[in-house]
Amino acid sequence: GIPICFPQFGHGDALGRDIPNPDNNAYSIPVHGLARNMDWNVASSSTDAECILELRDTEESRAVWPHAFCLTLTVTLDETKLSWSLEVENKSQ
Repeated sequence: GIPICFPQFGHGDALGRDIPNPDNNAYSIPVHGLARNMDWNVASSSTDAECILELRDTEESRAVWPHAFCLTLTVTLDETKLSWSLEVENKSQ
């Protein structure tokens, strides 16, 4: 499989710190982020060769990453290869 590490790779943020929330508490982000452990939704599968999956923040995800987001994963299969792209949209204000 292809691991999707979001919002970061490894422990905490890129500098190894916990991420502070607005109440000055710290969030403990899972190793390699939270997206790999969440349920994705099928947004579209209009052809046999393409599938678009979507992942949005939830109450559970905001408990460890206090930001709104939408991830869109597009997977395309043709005769010679599998291609994929990941779009990250920041939905926080």
